[in-house]
Amino acid sequence: MNDDDPLLRQALRAVSQSFGKLYLAAAWPYLLVPVIVIAFRLILLRYVGRPQTVEPAELWRSMSVGAKLGVLVTFIATSWLPAGLAYASVARSVLQSELSLGEVILSILRRFVPLAVLSVMLGIAITAGHIFFFFPGVFIETFCAFAVPVMVMEKRGVFASIGRSFSLTSRRFWEVLGVLIAAIVVAVLVYLAASAFLIPLIQPGSGPVNVPVFVIFLVLMLLIVPPLAMAVFGTSFVVLYSNLTKGEQAPVSGIAKT
Repeated sequence: MNDDDPLLRQALRAVSQSFGKLYLAAAWPYLLVPVIVIAFRLILLRYVGRPQTVEPAELWRSMSVGAKLGVLVTFIATSWLPAGLAYASVARSVLQSELSLGEVILSILRRFVPLAVLSVMLGIAITAGHIFFFFPGVFIETFCAFAVPVMVMEKRGVFASIGRSFSLTSRRFWEVLGVLIAAIVVAVLVYLAASAFLIPLIQPGSGPVNVPVFVIFLVLMLLIVPPLAMAVFGTSFVVLYSNLTKGEQAPVSGIAKT
């Protein structure tokens, strides 16, 4: 692959060569979605019994501080942990294309603990940054864009991976930020389009939420949209990582070809 080609062209070429494998590599971590569904149902059983509908604001007000904290922790763990594992799987699939999907998954599971710590730690930092004026979260997400590939390919620890990512990002800051902004915009547009279609089914008018439809919506959105986005934009970051580290590591087969 020619490093002088635009980044998007390099990424799309890599995706087109093995889309199915990349999608599956990005999708398997989202099997954690049932954890979200089970947690959601347990909250409903604890606070409102077995309803078909529920008023979100009323449910939130009725919960204890501990329960609210548990919801937030569960959300961060079950959204950022799958994302981190999916990103790691895509990185391994692109940079070591000779590995089968099973070998990729096994290699990621062997690094599960450090990847989980890194993913949740970054998730908490980025979420907090987005809550406080949004831009701090974008800043953190940009400079930590390569932390997962660094951990997977260079076998570094959590803080060493973050530090290495800062160093790599500083070389091509605007390009990394551009890919991140593109990923955010596309994700927002997809979610808005899906929400415009499904929200009237989930919450007709100003009434309570239809719980079964909401659960189906949640599962579909988490099993389809994030893996597709990770397959494309995760590959873009991985290709950029490969370009930045070329000469510092052994050639990587998934990029060196073509």
